[in-house]
Amino acid sequence: MRLRTISRLVSAIALAALGCSPAADFTLAPAPIRDEPSRASLPAPEPLKSGRLPGTAAPLRYAVSLVIDPAKDRFLGNVTIDIEIPKLTQTIVMHARDLMVSSAELQAEGRTVQVKTSARMSVGGRESPDELVLSLPSAVRPGRGQLRIAYSGSLDQKLQGLYRVKDGDAHYAFTQLEPMEARRMMPCFDEPGFKVPFDVKVTVPKESVAFGNMNEVDRTPSEDGKSTTFTFATTPPLPTYLIALAVGPLEVREGPKAPVPIRLIAPKGKAKLGDLGMEATAALTALLGEYFARPYPYPKLDLVAVPEFGYGAMENAGLITFREDKILLDPATASTSARRGMAEIVAHEVAHHWFGDLVTMAWWDDLWLNEGFATWMESKIVDRWRPSMEAQLEAMAWKGAVMEEDALDSARAVRQPVLSTGDAYEAFDGITYGKGAAVIAMLEGWLGEVPFREGIRAYIKAHEHGSATADDLWKALRDASGKEVLPVASTFLDQPGVPLVRADLTCPKGSPPAVKLSQSRYRAKPGASAEGDPLWKIPICVAYEGAAGGAPACKLMEGRTDELLLSVAAIDEKPAAKAKAAPARCPRWIYPNAGEAGYYRFALPKAQMSTLMGSMKDLDIRARIGIVGHAWALVQSGDLEADALLDLLTSLRGERHRLVLEQVVDVLWRVGHSLIDDDARPAFRKYVSNLLLPIAKEVGWDAKKGETEDRKLLRRLVLGALSKLAEDPWLFPEADKKTAAYLKDPRSVDADIAAIALRISTRRAPEKRFDELMGALARSETPEHRNVVLGALGSFGSPALVRRSLDLMLSDRVRQRDGFQILWSAMSWSDMRPRVHSWVRESFDELKKKLPSYLLGRFAGQVGMLCEAGARDEAAAFFKEALKEVDGASRPLAQGLEESTLCIDLRAREGNRVKAKLGVAKRAAR
Repeated sequence: MRLRTISRLVSAIALAALGCSPAADFTLAPAPIRDEPSRASLPAPEPLKSGRLPGTAAPLRYAVSLVIDPAKDRFLGNVTIDIEIPKLTQTIVMHARDLMVSSAELQAEGRTVQVKTSARMSVGGRESPDELVLSLPSAVRPGRGQLRIAYSGSLDQKLQGLYRVKDGDAHYAFTQLEPMEARRMMPCFDEPGFKVPFDVKVTVPKESVAFGNMNEVDRTPSEDGKSTTFTFATTPPLPTYLIALAVGPLEVREGPKAPVPIRLIAPKGKAKLGDLGMEATAALTALLGEYFARPYPYPKLDLVAVPEFGYGAMENAGLITFREDKILLDPATASTSARRGMAEIVAHEVAHHWFGDLVTMAWWDDLWLNEGFATWMESKIVDRWRPSMEAQLEAMAWKGAVMEEDALDSARAVRQPVLSTGDAYEAFDGITYGKGAAVIAMLEGWLGEVPFREGIRAYIKAHEHGSATADDLWKALRDASGKEVLPVASTFLDQPGVPLVRADLTCPKGSPPAVKLSQSRYRAKPGASAEGDPLWKIPICVAYEGAAGGAPACKLMEGRTDELLLSVAAIDEKPAAKAKAAPARCPRWIYPNAGEAGYYRFALPKAQMSTLMGSMKDLDIRARIGIVGHAWALVQSGDLEADALLDLLTSLRGERHRLVLEQVVDVLWRVGHSLIDDDARPAFRKYVSNLLLPIAKEVGWDAKKGETEDRKLLRRLVLGALSKLAEDPWLFPEADKKTAAYLKDPRSVDADIAAIALRISTRRAPEKRFDELMGALARSETPEHRNVVLGALGSFGSPALVRRSLDLMLSDRVRQRDGFQILWSAMSWSDMRPRVHSWVRESFDELKKKLPSYLLGRFAGQVGMLCEAGARDEAAAFFKEALKEVDGASRPLAQGLEESTLCIDLRAREGNRVKAKLGVAKRAAR
């Protein structure tokens, strides 16, 4: 839809519908006066290659008035913007997308003039014009002015901008404005560096209520009683992407009043499920206030459960929106994993209220300041609240996954130029979140927890209610710690890739043992030249057997090579022996990433790696978790043979720490995907069963009285792995029994294993199971019950039934995000992946009609799941054409193709070795 100017009559009608007029909004304007004679005409500035506005004006304050009926497909708007004009201009360029402008006027220099509007595409734009050009009848001088624009916009169901949702028989409207979607709700200067106050009022049907960032200060019914206008208090300075609204017949559940008033807002009938979320929010908000030495910065904190939402949650100031399954939990039935997931996502979003809302990145290239910090903080603050959750140990698994993404040749730097909407969407990935968090954790370990915290506090205090850059953070951390942070941090943030540190223990006679170090870029393939590899400044710590006092040896590695001396305790524990200058022995093993604090991979000479892998009982929990992931990475890079990896996994049969086993399962999944073909699949399933079935029988299907949460999660992990990787027959009888009980009464089955049982049972189920699941979906009482059923719908072993489930994505029988849960569930079964890919290609035209571009782009990631050259090439040809006009799809597609190629190459290189280890080759030769 193009923007256009309509007659003044239409403008007056639109403003009347809004209940206002050009002279009756938030700020009064003088009556129009006769225009001065035109000054010399000035050309409009061209769109900038930087993706930013050309600087013709800057906002100082907004007044926004909207008329929203969630049951209708359009809304009306009127925005008044106080602006600063920095230089002589005859054009003002701002943002608007898919809005129809009915009138626009500028008050400046003591006069009010009508403004012509036109739309144009920004540089790098792909879908529809997103810059609004206001052409003035004559040039205006530098100074203050005021824009008034009346418009209307689409209230569609594509989960971006201001959009509508139907839940049951009721209609609702919600916002999702990050990163660059505020321009779909109002003409504005849609850049994060523009932080100004907003005055917002919303007119809604009488049966609806409205909520915004700030407290409601007035509620006025219309004279005819058909609508109500809600007016909210003026916001502190905010960027456009943090403005938020929720409209509809919503319920409110009051929560704790301290440390800030907290409410749960949900569609009708669901607010009763919000108590656990409010309890966690209150506790975590208080702890965050203590960490920052600054109370929560806004007057309220509303948690909004949104039935249809494109992300997990969004940190809108004072009005956090959540996908409803993330915040609505039944205290009587909620699973352990759902409770923990809720705590972590709440911690993430509330942390943003300091890092992101109170202090905002100046531009999207520093998005990691928001997301990386919040990701790091979520596990840190959850561990302070509930130490038994071991959230920071959990985060280590994500570090390994993001390193795999960062190892690609197509990987981007954390701080990457953002020149378009597509670039901004591509920035919301594992690099920004996972690598950003891992680098922050590494810097904290290097600087020390107290200096790091003091630097963060100073940074927040210096920039609150403003914008900042990474350089501002480095200065604050330098002042607090006395260390130059920028030279270290920039090597991890401003260039892509993962360092590979090669460590070699040497024990010269008569000298302290030493570790010789060298660095290069880690690559998930052998044979790549290290010539031209970047250098990192790496805080390195090496743990080792016999370390004096148990402390690792640490230093900052700045060059291509280095050396680290070790201090080993003497065997004789007498004080005189400890005082010897030269150590008496050589450590048996070294672990070159102590505490897994560093963002780097390591490699050891073959014999030293073998010794380390044989010393698992001597390693602390972080090293035991870390070595499993490092071993898989070394198989990919060609530094370790795959049969040695299987030996390592086999040696862990006696391991019972859940997070070590979580890493084992993750690597087993990667082995099963990358190295196992159809011929080897039966033998691999037997290998997995031999490894995990004893643990499954030990923990059983049913929880014991007084059992720990960790034990419950271990049961879920092992049963799930046995189902997906082994399809072990031992699972089927009990899975069928529990599924039958669940379909009668979901509350009768422990939520921690319900999803596993239904997926296993449905794998072999006949056609009638589809109707049973659809009935259970319609009857689901909680979002978690709904998710259990959706996962089962994607688990049929019958191709026809899987296709029938996938076809639900094209209907109105499931929500958009529900459809993705079915799809990803189906993709998790190796034999179904080719069929899912075929269905996506056949259905893509219909999917494009239903889904927003940022969700369409996620299909590109499917390509990385292909491990056959023909299938990869077919998918590449299709998606390159299908996604060429989709914002944010280019990089995911490039990464998916590279991942697929790496998988094909790895299978060709190591597949036969794995077959031999599993005995496949020997049997085939008989």
